[in-house]
Amino acid sequence: MLEFRLEPELRLLTVTRNGVWSVDEALSYEEALRLELAALRLFEGPTACIIDVRLDEHQPLNCEGLRLMIGRLGKLAADRFATVTSADLTNAQIEQLTRARTRVFTSMVLARDWAARKSPTRPGLAAATHEPSHAWGDGLLVQVRGPGDIDFQLTPAAALETAKRISDAAIDVLLRVAAQPCDQTTRH
Repeated sequence: MLEFRLEPELRLLTVTRNGVWSVDEALSYEEALRLELAALRLFEGPTACIIDVRLDEHQPLNCEGLRLMIGRLGKLAADRFATVTSADLTNAQIEQLTRARTRVFTSMVLARDWAARKSPTRPGLAAATHEPSHAWGDGLLVQVRGPGDIDFQLTPAAALETAKRISDAAIDVLLRVAAQPCDQTTRH
């Protein structure tokens, strides 16, 4: 069974599976999805749809079936489609799902942030944060929890390289700010 949640102020439709769900079963709900997307199209401006298919680890995601279902929507398709899944997808599966205006996320927060951006063709920047992220070792991975409870995992090598890149970028910004002449109306 699918649950639909329309947020007119965001021009966002969220589709969530309830109970055991596969893409093949979702095809039987395609007509209901079409009706909800038609309602979404009544709002002016870019539209977005999030399909939440977080699955049990024992239930593989049929990426090709999901991609074909989205492709059949034609003019009803939202400007942006985000798929939220907890499944470990291969690069080939992610490539199947990420055509044009479609992205795959493991976090609803990230999916909503991407879907809510104004332009479907140009990514926006997230709001600046003044709180550092939390990080800890968990087995063979580094867990990171950032602002807005955004969670992700990195290998130790990726964590070290990311830390280096963030440090280099922060130093670059601080040096540029320090090099700018201060006028009486500007505060840093």
